[in-house]
Amino acid sequence: ARLGLGAVLGNGKQWAPWISRDDVVRMTIQALDDAAWRGPIAAVAPDLVTQGEFTRRLAKALGRPQWLKVPAWPVRAALGEMSDLFLAGQRLLPKQLWALGFEFAKPTLESALAPSTGMLRLPKAPPQRTSSPSGGSVANAEPQAKRATKGEVAEGV
Repeated sequence: ARLGLGAVLGNGKQWAPWISRDDVVRMTIQALDDAAWRGPIAAVAPDLVTQGEFTRRLAKALGRPQWLKVPAWPVRAALGEMSDLFLAGQRLLPKQLWALGFEFAKPTLESALAPSTGMLRLPKAPPQRTSSPSGGSVANAEPQAKRATKGEVAEGV
């Protein structure tokens, strides 16, 4: 696309789910830190666009022309059944992410394509739970690791 070669595939009317890199990183971190994130979760942004619209917006963001169109038949000839990934598309909404309370840093395609203006903003991690000596759960407890003194080997490290 930076070379002006971004193409509309087929008729371009197929849905093209996308998500920003920043939101994928934030989702991954949140999923690792929060036990509520279980099972399959569609990593897609809420801004639904077709493949043709995606290509036009990308070309505009890069300041390049969008002129190339590839008919469906060469894509099917080259990729066989896999061509459905590019020509059929899926209309996906981030229902699981909304249910989990995930807040997108870049919910629109324009915000995702805009130049970054600073550091990646990570989600706040939930308090970590560890077991207390009494068997209960304690939030934000400090690890109870024994420090090895000279000549000793620390256990569990």
